[in-house]
Amino acid sequence: MYQNRGVYNQPFPRQDKDTFGVLSLVCGIFSIVTCCCGGLASVVLGIFAIVFARMSKSRHFSGQFTTAAKAGLIVGIIGIVFGVFVLLVGFMIPEEVMQEIINEYEQSMTGYPDGWDV
Repeated sequence: MYQNRGVYNQPFPRQDKDTFGVLSLVCGIFSIVTCCCGGLASVVLGIFAIVFARMSKSRHFSGQFTTAAKAGLIVGIIGIVFGVFVLLVGFMIPEEVMQEIINEYEQSMTGYPDGWDV
């Protein structure tokens, strides 16, 4: 039989699964998506994204961030900034202005201005 099999029968190189890097990226993306829902969920998910990115770095054999972990870290930081901004703006708006915004929204959802009898 043939002793030299060449490159065709060589095993595939082992690829490390970067589960924490992917989790970091997913949490970071959801952090940005949920920033319009009050801001608190965005901040929490952004913190999770940063924690998962750090865990990915510590588990990776080279001690460096993988691509997914680095992207998750960046997106998580952006999500935290957006969430804190939304929270601060929400606390700065006076109650009267907020009530007026809610009334206008409810009025637009009914489809008829005040005073119209249908």
